Amino acid sequence: MRKRYKLSSEIAECSYFHCIANATRKQHESDEVSFDDRDKDYLLALLKRLEKLYAGIEVLQYVIMGTHIHLILCQKNKLEISRKKVKELYEEFHNGRHDMDARSDFCFRYQKRLNDISCFMHDLQWYSATHFNAIRHIAGKLRFGSIWNPKFNSGLLEGGKAVRQCSLYVAMNPVRANLTVKAESYKWSSWGERALSGKDPHKRALKKYFSRFKYDERNYTQMLKSFGEEIEALEAAHAKKREISTHKYSKHETKYLAENPLWHAKKFIGSKEFCTEMRGPSPPIEASGFV
Repeated sequence: MRKRYKLSSEIAECSYFHCIANATRKQHESDEVSFDDRDKDYLLALLKRLEKLYAGIEVLQYVIMGTHIHLILCQKNKLEISRKKVKELYEEFHNGRHDMDARSDFCFRYQKRLNDISCFMHDLQWYSATHFNAIRHIAGKLRFGSIWNPKFNSGLLEGGKAVRQCSLYVAMNPVRANLTVKAESYKWSSWGERALSGKDPHKRALKKYFSRFKYDERNYTQMLKSFGEEIEALEAAHAKKREISTHKYSKHETKYLAENPLWHAKKFIGSKEFCTEMRGPSPPIEASGFV
C-alpha cells in the first residue's frame, strides 16, 4: 500500500497524483507491445469500470497512447464506505461472476483498497495484461507475462497550479507525438472525449475539486474555457516547430509555460515550499516550466 504523506496544505482532504504506466520493451521479434485502436477502446472501458469500482479514486485527466498511459488521479485520504456498498461495487465490477460476503475478512481487506492508487494501477495493469495475453500470440503460442513495466511512475501534485499544468501536459500528449493537430480530435483522452461526446467525463470530479477553492458553476465553466485557450496556445506553439518527434516541449511551449514554473523534488511537484515540505531540502529542488 502506498505511503500516506502528511499534508498540511489545501489538499489535506485528498491527494493528487500524475501516474504513468509504460508497456514493456520488445522481448521477441513478434512481440511488439503497442496498442491499436481496439486495444485503446478496451483500456478506456477498463479504466471507466475501475473508476466506478474504486470509490476513493477519481480520474481528473487521462490519455491512452500507443505504448503508455497518463492519468491524473485524486485519492481520498479517508474513505467512509459500508461493507454492503463494497460488496455491491465488487459484484457489479465482476458482472455477477464473483460473489462477496459483506461479513468476510476479504470484504474488510478489499474495503481498504478502494482509495489506494497503487491498487488501482495494479488492477489496471493486471486485468489488461490478462486480456491482451488471451488474444495475442508469439511464435504461434499464446503470450504470457505482463505487458507493463513492473512499476508505474507517479508524482504527488500539490494541487491548484500543479494539477492544471499536469493536465495540460496529459492533454497535449497526442499533439506532441504528432498523432493529431488538435488535442480535442484524439478520442482516447479526456479532452478528446469531452469534445467528441459533448460531455465532460470528469465533470463531477472536477467540480468537487474546484469546490475546495469556492468555485461555483460559473467559475467551472470559465475554468474549462481558460483550459481550452491554453491548449490552443500550446497547439499553436507546437505547430511552429513541427520537427518535434518526442514528448518533450519545444522552446516555444516551454517559454509559454515558464510564466508559471513548477518545482520538482524527486516525486513531488508543486511550489518550492510544498516540495521542500514533502521531500526536504536535499537533493536540490529544480524549477521547471512543465511537468
